[in-house]
Amino acid sequence: MNILSFDIEDWYMSYTSSQIPVAKWQSLESRIAFDLNIILDFLASHNTKATFYIMGWVAENHGETVKKIAAAGHEIGYHSWYHELPLDQGPKAFEADLVRGLALLQDLIGTKVLQYRAPRFSFDQNTAWAIPVLLKHGITLSSSMMSGRLLGDAKSPASPFIWACQNHQILEMPLNRATTLGVNWVYTGSGFFGCFLFSLSKKCMHQALTTWPISIPAISTPMCPLPACCHFTATS
Repeated sequence: MNILSFDIEDWYMSYTSSQIPVAKWQSLESRIAFDLNIILDFLASHNTKATFYIMGWVAENHGETVKKIAAAGHEIGYHSWYHELPLDQGPKAFEADLVRGLALLQDLIGTKVLQYRAPRFSFDQNTAWAIPVLLKHGITLSSSMMSGRLLGDAKSPASPFIWACQNHQILEMPLNRATTLGVNWVYTGSGFFGCFLFSLSKKCMHQALTTWPISIPAISTPMCPLPACCHFTATS
C-alpha cells in the first residue's frame, strides 16, 4: 500500500524554520495556488488521489483552492491554524484550534473532515491527551508522528498502529525511518524528504519513483534574506 499526502502551508508558515511571525504573513508572496495547480495536474495525469492536510490560515485565505482540491476527489485533513505545536498550545488551546479549523474546512468542502496531522509530526508520549480531543471532534485518523518516538516504555513502530490513551484509541500513520551510514533518519516526508539525497529515499522505498518539481525557491525577505536551498518533489 502506498499513501501520498501533502501538507498545505506556504514557505513562510513554520515560524521555527522561517522566523517570520504570523503578523507578516499577509504581506508576503504566496505560492499556494501556483504550486497546488501543478500538484493537482500531476496527480490527475497519473490518476492518483492523495490526502491534503491544510492549515486553517491557508483555508481562510485560499478557500477556492481548498474547494478545488476537494472537487478533484482528494481527501482533506486538518493541519492546525498557525502551525503551532500541540505541546506548546496545551489541551484547551489545541481543542479551540481544532474546532475552528474543522468548522472552516467542513464549511468549504461540505463534508466531514476525518484526518489530522500535527505540525512537525510532533505527537509523542507527552501529547497523548490529544487523542480524546481528536475523537471528540470526529477525527478517526492521525498522521502526526515519526516512527521511533517514545510512547511510554515502547517506541512508535514504522507502520500504521493503534495509539491508545486510557480508553481512547486512534489510528496513527507514522513517518518511516531508515538507518543509513549510522544515521537514523526519516525518509517518507517532512523537510527531511526534500533535503536528503533522493537516491537514498528511493532505495529505502524499494520502488521506482517519478519526480516532479512542485516549487521554486522562496523569495528573500529582510527576515529571511537567503532563498530556500532545496526544491521539493512529488512522487508517484
